[in-house]
Amino acid sequence: KSMRYGDVAWTWRYDQRIKKWFASWGHPLNEGGVDGFGDDFDKSITQTNWSNDCGTEVEDYDKFLADEHVDNFLFHIEELKPKVLIFMGSKLIDYLQNEKVKSRFMDIVGPEIEGKTMVQKPFSGTQFKVYFQKFENCQVICFPHPSGTIGLSDEYIKLFQEEMERILSQYKK
Repeated sequence: KSMRYGDVAWTWRYDQRIKKWFASWGHPLNEGGVDGFGDDFDKSITQTNWSNDCGTEVEDYDKFLADEHVDNFLFHIEELKPKVLIFMGSKLIDYLQNEKVKSRFMDIVGPEIEGKTMVQKPFSGTQFKVYFQKFENCQVICFPHPSGTIGLSDEYIKLFQEEMERILSQYKK
């Protein structure tokens, strides 16, 4: 993001929280690096929105299944061919299951290997659902939104360190 928005991008709450999560999973992000854009792992991470309206607030969740937004999402999947896809927003995994999306998604990433599974960890605070789904060429993980979920703690997200460390280490190979 800093290429587009400058150094202020490193200060945004959403980005700071994601950096904290990656560190808690044993894969800290290196915003500096030799060229100021991080290391090879950092450079392999791309952030995009499912919806192409770039909004920071969602008033109409039905918009995500509108043809233009589904096409936007699938365009990015086709172009980037991600090995790991991390959704930041609990509803996104459900949109992926929609018949308008899933078959086209599988045309790009291959057949589903493991269906959508929900994991909740024991925790003294508020527990949230985290989802995992595996396709032949893409592991999908869905977390609650880092800045839009009331009661979400970094300590809870850290409980997924074992799963995320395994997925991210496999990706780095």
